[in-house]
Amino acid sequence: MVEVGTSKALLRRAGNPITTMIDAPSVAERAKREGITRSAAAIRELTPQIDGAVVAVGNAPTALLALLDSVDEGKAQPALIIGMPVGFVACAEAKDELAKRAAAHITILGNRGGSSAAAATLNALLALSMEDIL
Repeated sequence: MVEVGTSKALLRRAGNPITTMIDAPSVAERAKREGITRSAAAIRELTPQIDGAVVAVGNAPTALLALLDSVDEGKAQPALIIGMPVGFVACAEAKDELAKRAAAHITILGNRGGSSAAAATLNALLALSMEDIL
């Protein structure tokens, strides 16, 4: 859902694609095989591509936790983590874990957030990068 809310025009101008794998058959297979959520499986599938990337998580705390596991294991070094899962199940805990990390991050502590907040943050960063502010 972050992909839907992110400005395609800004992405084109910045030369930055969005990569998501939540609907990939390999992700569904991995989730079933490993007994994890599709969101966590998608992050695990994307891990080799994460170094130096901005990673935005807007809904699933399991995706954020999987990303943090990859960072902790030295498998991924994102340039920035936008961690804004929303809800009551593990969201606040996942964001608290993110806040403890040395990795560059933007988050909203507590149970608020969501894809719209993550997309708005990404759009703002893209717009600022076009103005040579960052």
